[in-house]
Amino acid sequence: MSLVIWKSIFLFVIATGLVLWGVTLSGEYLDPGGWELVGQTWTEPVLQAGGGNKTLFVVTPTHNRVTQLADLIRLRQALLPLDHVVWVLVEDGRTTNPQVRSRLSDFNGENRTLVYLSKHVKQNNKRKGLHQRNLALKWIYERAHIFHDGVVYFADDDNTYDYLGLARIQKHTGKASIFNVGLVKGTTEGPIVVARAGTNSSKVLKIRTNWKSGRRIPIDMGGFALSLRYMRQQPNPYFSEKVAQGYQESDFLSESMRLALSDFTPLTLSESDVFVWHTKTAYIIKDQFYV
Repeated sequence: MSLVIWKSIFLFVIATGLVLWGVTLSGEYLDPGGWELVGQTWTEPVLQAGGGNKTLFVVTPTHNRVTQLADLIRLRQALLPLDHVVWVLVEDGRTTNPQVRSRLSDFNGENRTLVYLSKHVKQNNKRKGLHQRNLALKWIYERAHIFHDGVVYFADDDNTYDYLGLARIQKHTGKASIFNVGLVKGTTEGPIVVARAGTNSSKVLKIRTNWKSGRRIPIDMGGFALSLRYMRQQPNPYFSEKVAQGYQESDFLSESMRLALSDFTPLTLSESDVFVWHTKTAYIIKDQFYV
């Protein structure tokens, strides 16, 4: 074999290795054009004249599994009654899921938009959903000028949501809001509130939780929402890759967002007031549970 052919093979191998190395390092794949609208063309959700609701950005990491469609359709049903919603769905994969695209294609409407992105992360990565949430935030920040202002909420795909509570988040979140998350075993985690002296408002005294209560802000991912305008004012408004699983929320709020408990507006005032629940869809084969 001639020297020229050997040289060509060598250069091809090196070039292929560099491409694969780059993909492995970045771990990122977006659909052609960088992002994908499902079902319809892009429309710009804007504030209604006369002071309507802010745009609600719902960030949802997801991954291909047996129960994925069931979970996402349940979440879609909670979002459909709302106006001015941008649902940013991020698949943990090199491509988006054709079944998801097909089944959720009817979500888009005059005041609703579904954006479907994908970002592949190695299977042994312990920070579940972190990279997908950061990609969604990047997409939102790059287009924030379109929306005037908005509220960002991180809605995991396997939780259960009351649309009336989501409407409360959309309407009443100032800089940051906090609310209960119900556990199906009957308990709740969320703010313990007291009345502000001389006012009709309440403030957060502490957060009720049974898991790692020593965290600076011991909160669940589904238990808070943030002002998009405030988020964009922060120097590094993303989740940190250096923080262990389970501490992401606390670090993101206290470090990246520079928030303290006093900055949160409580949207639930009693332990029984719940509109978000931790749930897990499962199927049974011969008395064995699978998720």
